[in-house]
Amino acid sequence: MNILLVDDDKYVLEALRQSLQWEALGIENVYVAQSVSKAKKIFSDIQVHVLVSDIEMPKEDGFELLKWIRQENHICSVLLLTSYAEFRYATEAIKYNCLGYALKPVNYEELGKMIRTALAEERKALSFINHEKYSEYWTKSEKYRKERFFFNILSGSQTEESDPDIDIIQDTFLPVAIVISDMPGDSRFSYAMLEWTVKNAIAENLKGEGFKTEASFRAENNLFLAIVKIENIKNKDLFSSRSIVTAAEAFVAKAARRLNLRLAITLGTPVCLSGLKMDAELFLACVKTSPVDPAKVSALQTYNHADISPVETIKRYICSNLDECMTRETLAEIVHLNADYLARLFKKETDESILNYITRKRIEKAKEYLLNTSESISNISQKVGIDNFSYFTKVFKDITGVTPKEFRRNGK
Repeated sequence: MNILLVDDDKYVLEALRQSLQWEALGIENVYVAQSVSKAKKIFSDIQVHVLVSDIEMPKEDGFELLKWIRQENHICSVLLLTSYAEFRYATEAIKYNCLGYALKPVNYEELGKMIRTALAEERKALSFINHEKYSEYWTKSEKYRKERFFFNILSGSQTEESDPDIDIIQDTFLPVAIVISDMPGDSRFSYAMLEWTVKNAIAENLKGEGFKTEASFRAENNLFLAIVKIENIKNKDLFSSRSIVTAAEAFVAKAARRLNLRLAITLGTPVCLSGLKMDAELFLACVKTSPVDPAKVSALQTYNHADISPVETIKRYICSNLDECMTRETLAEIVHLNADYLARLFKKETDESILNYITRKRIEKAKEYLLNTSESISNISQKVGIDNFSYFTKVFKDITGVTPKEFRRNGK
């Protein structure tokens, strides 16, 4: 379940975000907004289940946001906060089917109880709707469909012909890596809020004459991948024209100034859609192993198979696809080698078997999720490619000496 907190006072927002045990309440992701306009944008991108909003805000207030939510037919339980116990607030709340409102300063224990009630009401409301009809809002929007399309292309779960309504088969694309040099920690952004903020900033800033961002993804905790379409492939010497370089440099400066985020941006080389999956995998693998130059824009124009050894190619592929089922045979196909020969070569160069390397990397990734997200341990197990929860717990303890739950609790 997702919750959105809205208040024009950033200190109130931070207090709300820090003072409640969200995971215990059943909340997976916490989003924040300091204005109604930003809240509307989040609603357009994210399925919000519970809204907690201040009433008194400049320009547009909480009731205007609530009215907009009902007009747009968003299914969302709403709780309002106010510094004034006015009768008209109660009547307005009833008019727009608000679940309740609380007075500031906030009693966090009471607010927690209200949020539990709101979640129960939201689950009840969702159980009565036609899920297929409701999901059309998310699945039929161009932004969602394009992101899903490119995600499936990059994951290998569909071909470029899978969506006949997306007419980009003949276009050329540029992979762009965005690395957050200094992660902001938990002072301003939750994990999900940081992802939403960065992805929207990418879409707004990496665009210009002849190019625009089609989709972006969080590849790792501090690493994002943007897929930028080059609309005029006859003039795709982006580095001499500096069009995209200029946009990227402006993005770095704006992120530092407005978001207090230090970004390092690396541009890849243009590639057609059919070659995007393998190209992006190699590109990200090279970015991960290259030194990061904070607050800089650079170009990585060489990252083909011929430039790295088969073992290095396999290591990079494994690290970029930990959620997939991988065997010696499937990995050997990538570098066109016999599976037994690849296994011997891998052991010789790394002093580690392919299976041990995959397992070790999966546990390293799981540790990252445990420390930086509130996702359930069973979900994390699946995200790192281990579907059997009991086996995941056993392997995790064998490698780290503690269970996943103990690791998260200790914050190791």
